[in-house]
Amino acid sequence: MSEISIKKSKADPKFIKHAVMIVIACFFSQYMLSCLPSDSVNVFQNYFHATYGWSLTSITAPITIAALVSIPLTFVVGTVLLKWGPRIPMAASLIILAICQVIVGFSSSLAVLSIALFLTKFFALVLQLCTYSYTVRWFSSWRGRILGIITIASPINSATSVALLTKGTQYLGFSTTYTILGIVVLALGIYAALVGVNNPEQLGLYADGKPEPISSEDSDFSEVKAKWTTKKIFATKETWMLIISFGMLAFMINGIMPNFILRMASVGVDINTSLILLSAAALLGIPISYLFGWLDDKFGTSNASTVLGITFLITMICLLLGSADNMLVLFIGVVGIASIIGGTPNLAPSNTAWVFGRKAFEHVNRQTMTIMNIIPAFALTFMSMIFDHTGSFNLAYKIMIGMAIIATVIIFFIKTTYDPENPKAAKI
Repeated sequence: MSEISIKKSKADPKFIKHAVMIVIACFFSQYMLSCLPSDSVNVFQNYFHATYGWSLTSITAPITIAALVSIPLTFVVGTVLLKWGPRIPMAASLIILAICQVIVGFSSSLAVLSIALFLTKFFALVLQLCTYSYTVRWFSSWRGRILGIITIASPINSATSVALLTKGTQYLGFSTTYTILGIVVLALGIYAALVGVNNPEQLGLYADGKPEPISSEDSDFSEVKAKWTTKKIFATKETWMLIISFGMLAFMINGIMPNFILRMASVGVDINTSLILLSAAALLGIPISYLFGWLDDKFGTSNASTVLGITFLITMICLLLGSADNMLVLFIGVVGIASIIGGTPNLAPSNTAWVFGRKAFEHVNRQTMTIMNIIPAFALTFMSMIFDHTGSFNLAYKIMIGMAIIATVIIFFIKTTYDPENPKAAKI
């Protein structure tokens, strides 16, 4: 069958049925991995600080520790995904996360809370890797747009989770609210276990629902490890460009999102206005998430990522300069936040798949993410320490402006690709 006829062929109805169910599972998993270890920090750190007088640093320290411990374990999780696929790890992670939320809801001990938050951060990472794995395994030419659809869950989370958890805490109580959250996550875990299928090949199908493999490598994983040894991966300059640039972008997101409400309060913006701004950013992130996926497929992953880097720079500048007396700058910053929460979860995995190819993604990603996660692991502690010592986030935003510039320049020069499905791919 010719290349042209393959491209014009419609996706197999059986593929569409299973792909839709898997995308739904990934969508809500993305919502939870954005909510539980990140945005919900806005709610529980205020609750525990007000109720027990615990410092912000002591509350968020377990999340930082978990992020650090997860660094070497990323390789282990990647190996599990490579061998067993994402179905079982995704379902198991959601069930454990459900239990952790109930524990958070009833915590009156900093030690107990620390254990629950540690596990929440770690298994959210596992959930993220499972979501990426499903997307790359099932889609190739539609990868950017499917990631764009799935990552819409991140801005929807930012628009809803903090407000819902805040209102729930006010009217139902903290423990009841987090118990309900745990039940919802448990239901998602059961759904993921029931609908998950690791690869389209298990159903006699191929990526994108095509009638035959897109490339000769599309039907077999066996040669990936032989072609991409650990030495070769880390001897490739694109590996380090991806690690440094997207590590910095993740650092900035992990730093600003859990502290958004506190930042707004420190510059004179009241809580209701802060929630409106956060919701506006999240709602704008819904179409922007898909827009970045479309830009990825239409104009190339590197070009879309360069645009993303520029939005990070604008966002950091606006968060530094914006205040209750300068709301226009904050509104521009809101659009920037919408872009970074909508585009980063989409373009981070897409870049690795674009550089190394669909079949090599998991093998390479388990190693590159092990190093990449070192950078954002310190974000919460970085922000908390600066605030605890200076009473402001200004210094943090100044530093992150520099990080945004460096990351954008690096991304701009990620041009060479080893993806066998790309006709301009470099030889390996």
